Amino acid sequence: MRMVMNPEEKQMKFDLFSEFKNVNEVNDAFNAFQSASSLGPNNGQSKQPKIGGEEPTTEVNYNYTGNVFSRTATIIDQEMFQQSIASLQGAEMFLSGSTYTLKYHFPKRVKSASAEGATFSADGKTLIYEVKFLDLMKDPSVLDLEVELEN
Repeated sequence: MRMVMNPEEKQMKFDLFSEFKNVNEVNDAFNAFQSASSLGPNNGQSKQPKIGGEEPTTEVNYNYTGNVFSRTATIIDQEMFQQSIASLQGAEMFLSGSTYTLKYHFPKRVKSASAEGATFSADGKTLIYEVKFLDLMKDPSVLDLEVELEN
């Protein structure tokens, strides 16, 4: 994990990266990260919902079968999710310039990807997909994708 802040350029970059041998490890890591993000100074003492909520409102699942990798997000608590969206109103101006970037590096070249606007590395093994952070907060499925790898 790496976090870099540059006040002069008004940038904050947060990178979370790891190599996984099994797609189940990705699910476990994401869920652990999501749970850890609810910890902090408030740690449940505030009745006001935080951005993203105190309890996970979404679940992300990764699957890798044959030559197909997929990522799907599901809202697991619609009421809490709507509350977290409502809590974004005060932060929309701050978040409007923020982006969320996924970078997936695969053992084989990418044959096709369902994510419109995704870019690829020169060797064709890394998919880079960027969305507006506010769009992601309002609709976690914007990062859903299916990637087919070459044989």
